[in-house]
Amino acid sequence: MEDKDYVSFDVAKLLHEKRFDSPCGSFYTEEGELWNSRFEDNFNRMNFYSRPTLYDAQKWLRTKHNIHVVIDNNACGYGWFLYKADNGTRIVDYADGGPNDGGCWDSYEEALNNGIMNALKLI
Repeated sequence: MEDKDYVSFDVAKLLHEKRFDSPCGSFYTEEGELWNSRFEDNFNRMNFYSRPTLYDAQKWLRTKHNIHVVIDNNACGYGWFLYKADNGTRIVDYADGGPNDGGCWDSYEEALNNGIMNALKLI
């Protein structure tokens, strides 16, 4: 997998704060340095910041906190929407807050990372 398939350092810090506990194969130090491990573990319990894939963080939000992060695309790029996972009620959307000129993100992964970050802020 590529680095873009993993959560950013800022999202990893929020996941730590919200008690993300799934094992993963890499982590960030407190300074933001990236380390890979030969074994998967919950690095959050060791005063590091676990670095899960975007998919694993998205799944954790859906199963543990009932928040489903949906990515959509349009002519301007990608945006995100947050829904209650159990009934599809929309919670919030990106409201054209992306960094490109159209208010979106240029890549799916950037939009997903930002959607996950905003979902974590709601918890």
